Amino acid sequence: MFFELKFMHLLPFSQYEKLYKKGFGLRYNDNLLISDFELFFSFEQNLLDDHEKEKIKKEIESAKEFAKKNKEVYEVFKFLRKNGYIARETLDIETNELYLLCSKKGYRQERDITKFIIKVFRNEDEIKLEKITNDVKMALEMKKSLVYAIVKDKEENQESEEIDDLHFYVIISMKFD
Repeated sequence: MFFELKFMHLLPFSQYEKLYKKGFGLRYNDNLLISDFELFFSFEQNLLDDHEKEKIKKEIESAKEFAKKNKEVYEVFKFLRKNGYIARETLDIETNELYLLCSKKGYRQERDITKFIIKVFRNEDEIKLEKITNDVKMALEMKKSLVYAIVKDKEENQESEEIDDLHFYVIISMKFD
């Protein structure tokens, strides 16, 4: 399995340092390397002033489209961020599947140590044993704990944009002798 951080934006660090101090992005030379989900979330949460929004209008629009295209994964990302976890999206380029890499709760500047890899499913998705086996192998290779997040679809008449129902399952791999 080869993973890469995709859908990233380089912003001038000096102008967007406040996002970094809140746990968004990674410092890369004199830039802030920030993902689509992080950028769109910071926009939604009004963490950018109007001047900053105007300067990166194209990047925000791109991030918004990516978040819409990957709605369930973005909703899980948003839930994690609102509850104090640092998460970033990543793509398995072999299977073209989107995952979230997640650290333990709380932000530690300059220490981007992810502990969990999260795969998001909708409630009606069928999860086959082969899929679970492949995901467990991938998580073991990466030395991460595998978590499945199951998102229940919202009721049609529900006005809120938030997740209606979300469950996390930690998948443990054990070998009995």
